[in-house]
Amino acid sequence: MRDVHRPEENLVRTTAQDIAVHYLNLKQSELRELSRAQCHECVLSYAIDVVLKTRDIDDLRIHHNSGVTDHYAAKGFKVAHIMSVHFRSGSWPSYPRCGSVITCVLAGAGRQRRSLYARVNFFFKIFGDKTPGYASVSWFSEPQYIYKDNPLGVKCREDGSGVRDEVGSVVKITQIDPSQIMVEHEVETGFYVMIRDSGYNTRKN
Repeated sequence: MRDVHRPEENLVRTTAQDIAVHYLNLKQSELRELSRAQCHECVLSYAIDVVLKTRDIDDLRIHHNSGVTDHYAAKGFKVAHIMSVHFRSGSWPSYPRCGSVITCVLAGAGRQRRSLYARVNFFFKIFGDKTPGYASVSWFSEPQYIYKDNPLGVKCREDGSGVRDEVGSVVKITQIDPSQIMVEHEVETGFYVMIRDSGYNTRKN
């Protein structure tokens, strides 16, 4: 039984189970040659039609030195495998594992680099651009760390307009941290509790 009053404990338990199942699947699968593995690649799949918003185009130009001006200059995708971790855009909100939720280490407006959380609206590539691609995102608010000795658990609000104004609404695929994220909604407070299974400590101690 899941205690709705203890979302943090629910996430810890679910994350541990998810990691254990993933480990068993790896142990039971055949070993692959490293040269054939896609563990260091960023692969987009499940093509969809997308039309870039004016804000996406502006953010591409401002934050990524792109010369794109055409709203139809992109090919969209629903799925991204980033260093073998599966992400699926447009699946927010789903619990406890949401493939749309990502984290990136970014800086903006003279601030230090820190981990920020977002949900992906869609992945896309720009025609003629040789980079792995981009993600159009909606940001959560600045994260609040919930564990004193563990930087991988945070609380965020759904409205991240302040973050969006600072870092834009588009990120490069290569800026996404390849971490699976478990999500639980704290209905009473309106916060979303997020725990990722790996990552870097970007919090200032």
